[in-house]
Amino acid sequence: GPALMLAIGGSPMPGLVFAFDIMVAGAHGDFAGAPPGATGGATAIAPVIGALADWYPDPRDGWHLGGSLGLGGVGLTDAAGFNSNGYSLGVAALGGYDWWIGPEWSLGLMAIAATASGANMKDGNGNGTGYRFTPATIAIEGSLAFH
Repeated sequence: GPALMLAIGGSPMPGLVFAFDIMVAGAHGDFAGAPPGATGGATAIAPVIGALADWYPDPRDGWHLGGSLGLGGVGLTDAAGFNSNGYSLGVAALGGYDWWIGPEWSLGLMAIAATASGANMKDGNGNGTGYRFTPATIAIEGSLAFH
């Protein structure tokens, strides 16, 4: 499914970026082991909201490696509209290459792998559902960066 990331921050020194980031990945599929009464497939989202550090070993070149740490989790909605969610510690690792398209702008490609520790799922009323999910996502994303 789709994956998106937004990061806003700055560089305290050449080649090092610190930012606040929001990442989310989504998927849709069969809900194996669904609770009684659940029908059809389910849609899942896996967000990570946190602090990002991204390192460019050579600030004039485009290679970079980074990671994010913050709040992660998973949200599920089945075909009948039953919602449940859970939150826990989330982490992500990323790396890629940016091509300069102007004095301050670059376009790039990066790979991102994200996960969160096991999240106990709760329904919309805050009641435990008995489910515990550990989301894991891998994505290839395009990037547009202002330096």
